[in-house]
Formats: sequence, structure tokens, C-alpha cells
Amino acid sequence: MCQHPVDMRKGINGLYKLVRSEMKMSPLTGSVFIFYGKNHQSVKLLRWDTDGFVLYQKRLEKGTFEIPKFDEAAGGYGMPWKTFSLIM
Repeated sequence: MCQHPVDMRKGINGLYKLVRSEMKMSPLTGSVFIFYGKNHQSVKLLRWDTDGFVLYQKRLEKGTFEIPKFDEAAGGYGMPWKTFSLIM
């Protein structure tokens, strides 16, 4: 998960660059990379799908997304599958 709000106008190429430069990770691992907008009403998920990227986007009409807490033991953000599936 990106640690700061992201401009939701970014597409696959812009988010790819954020993963490489700011998150210091490879977007080609098959991991799901999560990006929230400034107001937490929008979320984008970027994932490499063996032969290309998949970009999911969701915007809430009411309310906001709950931002996961940093898990110090894992060294990153954890999200239960139930929470992830509710986002989708």
C-alpha cells in the first residue's frame, strides 16, 4: 500500500512508476498494490497478471475507505482478505 494519497488521475504507467521509485518494489511480482485518493473515497489496485497489468478502481458515493494500520511485525500494511474483498 502506498503510504501517501495518490492523484487518482494516474493510470497504469504512473502507478507503476510509484511502485518502482517510491515503494522500492517490483510491480511484476503479482502482488496487489493499493493506492488511496486524498479524501479516501477512491481506491486503485494495480496487479501484474502474468502477461499484463490489471487496474481496478472504485469510488464510493458515500463514506470513506478504512485505511489499514501499519503492522510493525510484518514491516508493512496488512489487510484481512475480508476487508480486501469488501473493497472489491
